[in-house]
Amino acid sequence: MLYIKRVFHILLLITFLVGCNTNPLDVDVSHVSIDMPINRLEKQMQDYDLDQPEAYQENLLKKYGDFYNLYIQRVLQLGHVQDPALVYSIKEYLNDPVIAKMFDAVDSSFADLQVEESLIKEGFQHYKYYFPEAKLPLVATFVTNFNYNVVAADSALGIGLEMYLGSDNQFYKNIGMPEYRSATADRVYMPYDAVRGWVLSEFEGSMDGQDLLSLIIGYGKTMYLMDACFPNDQDYLKIRYTKDELNWCEMSEWSIWSAILDADILYSTDSDVIRAYTGEGPFTPGMPKESPSRIGLWLGWQVVRSYMKEHPETSIPQLMRLTNAQEILQQSGYKPTK
Repeated sequence: MLYIKRVFHILLLITFLVGCNTNPLDVDVSHVSIDMPINRLEKQMQDYDLDQPEAYQENLLKKYGDFYNLYIQRVLQLGHVQDPALVYSIKEYLNDPVIAKMFDAVDSSFADLQVEESLIKEGFQHYKYYFPEAKLPLVATFVTNFNYNVVAADSALGIGLEMYLGSDNQFYKNIGMPEYRSATADRVYMPYDAVRGWVLSEFEGSMDGQDLLSLIIGYGKTMYLMDACFPNDQDYLKIRYTKDELNWCEMSEWSIWSAILDADILYSTDSDVIRAYTGEGPFTPGMPKESPSRIGLWLGWQVVRSYMKEHPETSIPQLMRLTNAQEILQQSGYKPTK
């Protein structure tokens, strides 16, 4: 009888521990049906019919809508789709030796995108679970001449494949890409960049203020939504850090928070201050050179996580509707340990 009681107590303890470790964001989305193939616009650009450009372009406009014009005019800067001279700009572009090598590098690296397509679909299934009325984008891959990882428009999401050739790809060395950019230029980041890019475009400007705190909390809400879209995936992938960069942040959390409080900049609207803590770069100015850039954005994520831990009754849509950064901070109980 004593043996049975001990077994029962052990089972209760195991059940309790498992229950404590349950991730509330790890929800079943098998019933959320979405159709989200990746369209290969970069291949269609390579196959551009220069003998019948009007008909070919009409098909692209029919498929991609205004996104095609945005791509041609603003991303590639080749001209307007209604300009008769556009065909000459496209021909010159495709015949450029450097551009041709870029296309070759993309072709050899991305024969298929099945893994990425599956992960992007998984992320948007979770997104649709929380926002069932949300309109999902058409997803397309393209090349951006090394300018953009992701471009989000009203109804489409573009992914610049040349930004994911692999951190040690010789192409990046040849064009002089900074190491802090090439360090995460790997296809493993692609699905997370894509979903995060869309989420950011949907919830941009969701906070009332324009100070540093409001901006990092707004981003923190987006990153918590990334937690919901990818509940079992690694943090460094979601925020596009290297493993070492994320580890530095986690080990230095108290120091980061203390430095920001000591500098009294949480409520700063100075563009230089905001850029220092949210912009891309080799490291965060004012922090050790081992630090990654965008420290403020990572910190905002931790504050929002703390808030949601303190307020488990708050749903994801309710979180995204919160607009007062000061209230979120005060009610988060955020206080990293030394």
